[in-house]
Amino acid sequence: LERRWFGGDAYSKSIGAALNWRVPLGARTQGEIGLSRARQTIDPNPNQSGWVTSADLALTRALGPDTMVRGAFHLGWLDAKTRPDSLSQWGADLLVTRRFAGFSLFGQAGYSSTRGRGIIFLFGERRRDRRIDLSAGVILNRVKLGGFAPLLRVMHSDSQADIVLYDYKRTRLHIGFPR
Repeated sequence: LERRWFGGDAYSKSIGAALNWRVPLGARTQGEIGLSRARQTIDPNPNQSGWVTSADLALTRALGPDTMVRGAFHLGWLDAKTRPDSLSQWGADLLVTRRFAGFSLFGQAGYSSTRGRGIIFLFGERRRDRRIDLSAGVILNRVKLGGFAPLLRVMHSDSQADIVLYDYKRTRLHIGFPR
């Protein structure tokens, strides 16, 4: 069950199920398979409402006692009420983490491709975009605030799309306190 708000107003709700299975593939490697399906309702635009389905495959490997790498592949589909709002997506990403005395560093790179299933009337074409996501950050393990450690992360996204609504570049700074 999921509920999202945007600008203080109700935006969407979903109900569905997910299945994740992790399996050890050796002393330093594990695989993961995930499947999910949910019925999503978009409050401001019911035409975007529909079934969201995803499948994920990941492989994680410890390269040493303090270094880990994870590769993942994702597939997703939105079967919306109207064909122009329906889409399919695939993507892959790579994450590398390294723990040092007092802090951990991580970097992630990802690529995704989204394809619309119908022509968007306003633009006269289907959605087609390619996005690259890059992020890097640090977790300050020795600095604790109620059991939480500060996290600083810089994220950059570059979406190249045929339709101007999905064509953008964005850089963000996240500051958080994970446990």
